[in-house]
Amino acid sequence: MATQSHIMRFPYPRMHFAIRFLTLTAIIAVIAFLVPVPDGVAGGYLLAFWAMCFIGIMIMTVTPLLTAHEMDEIGIHLRNGLVFTISIRFEDVASVEEVGTKPWTFGFVPAGGKVILANGNRNLVSIKLKSRRRFRSLLGRSFNEIVIDLVSPDEFVKMANLYLKR
Repeated sequence: MATQSHIMRFPYPRMHFAIRFLTLTAIIAVIAFLVPVPDGVAGGYLLAFWAMCFIGIMIMTVTPLLTAHEMDEIGIHLRNGLVFTISIRFEDVASVEEVGTKPWTFGFVPAGGKVILANGNRNLVSIKLKSRRRFRSLLGRSFNEIVIDLVSPDEFVKMANLYLKR
């Protein structure tokens, strides 16, 4: 009989996604208002273009509001809406620890063997891997450290280290 694993959810700060949504939607609205429609462009094509822009904004800013990072006895599962999903088995993790502040970045920024999946500069957690690993969700690049931001980083680190000691 299979046992069901206990999944713990760890939300990340969400305010920056709401700010991005409002900002990008406002930019698209201003561009749509200010840019004249060229002669001969069918209204349906223009409407389809703006709809695609809005769908892109929704995927990048609204879907992350519906997900959270998760942890179970198998590993850590980092999620950010439809943008990316990464699963890391605890057997591949060297350490999990809180880190100080970092320079502010927008989204993830590959820096050497590190990827920063944080949008703020507080409540950061570093997940160091035993060796470099390639992540398809992150453009196929390989990393050995992932930095994330969380609402409660201390709880995440505590639980991860309990699993790592097993």
